[in-house]
Amino acid sequence: MLPLAPPFALRRATPEDRAFVETLTTRSYRDLVIRQFGSWNTAQQAANFAEKWQSNGIYWIVTRAEEPVACLLLEALANYLFIADIQIDGS
Repeated sequence: MLPLAPPFALRRATPEDRAFVETLTTRSYRDLVIRQFGSWNTAQQAANFAEKWQSNGIYWIVTRAEEPVACLLLEALANYLFIADIQIDGS
């Protein structure tokens, strides 16, 4: 776990974080997808998330007082890291 300004910390996501990240992804993107494409297909979005979760990218979890509050997805490309996604729980 990497220390940030207390009470925040950063750690690599574990399989136990999948439900948090998937729920946050839905909350973060549902309205945008509906506005852009007209509807939200739950099965398709679940498949998209599963593919992203199993990709070569690495999810990181930001915690506040040990509770997850945000995630980011980093992808290691040829000569650099790419921040593929950042999501912050606004609740």
